[in-house]
Amino acid sequence: MDAMFSRIGHYEHMPIQTLHAYEDYSNTFIFPEGEALRFFAIEGNETVTHFEYQDDFLVATWQAHINKNNGEDSIQQLLKDNLIDRTGPTSEINKSFLYYSHGIMGDSSWEESGQISIGGKVTQTGFKSEVAGGVKDSSGTITLTRPDEIRKEVIKLPQ
Repeated sequence: MDAMFSRIGHYEHMPIQTLHAYEDYSNTFIFPEGEALRFFAIEGNETVTHFEYQDDFLVATWQAHINKNNGEDSIQQLLKDNLIDRTGPTSEINKSFLYYSHGIMGDSSWEESGQISIGGKVTQTGFKSEVAGGVKDSSGTITLTRPDEIRKEVIKLPQ
């Protein structure tokens, strides 16, 4: 059944659900440095999905729920492999990462970006929060590139 479902839903395994138990509808995207064709997505600080570009499609290669027992944020939980309900082994990527997060609650929203070292140190490079359509707080620059970064990935778009 997994093989049949994988190409229909672009998941290699049966997808797991994000329940939004805490009404958290934030999203975080974590890219290996210099790459755009594979990444982690964290939905609602609850579900982690690893995506890879395969055969002209973005495919979810595995998923897991974040084990929230120790109070660390979802990025740290992923880096420490503190995950449950896995649909396969966690992808090991021995590179630094860039991340982008955003969320909304009522009339408030926020977004941030930063870098994650190979050792797991998270450094925020930009932040912005808005309330009722106006900027409440901001600092740094929100970006998903490093200075002087050169990407080697090229994909051919279908005609």
